Amino acid sequence: AYQRQQAAQLHTKLANQAASQLQNDFLIYAQKNHLHLVLFVTAIVLMLLSVVCYYGYYYSKIRSMKSEVLQIKNMANQEIEAMKLNLNI
Repeated sequence: AYQRQQAAQLHTKLANQAASQLQNDFLIYAQKNHLHLVLFVTAIVLMLLSVVCYYGYYYSKIRSMKSEVLQIKNMANQEIEAMKLNLNI
């Protein structure tokens, strides 16, 4: 039992060492590639923003076209009603 406990402690110690080494490696890597990461994230954000603006622009155009179509439809209906009244008279 004592040997198993010692083995477990050694295992834990080695795991912690490996984890801290990994963390240090990652921090060095992140410092080296920090600029690349920032540029990459900036590029993605700009792409998303341009997509949103693109769809927003066309969405507003479609909305205005819909309202124009509705206006024309209403005018046509009014003219049809006027013609019906003229025919009845």
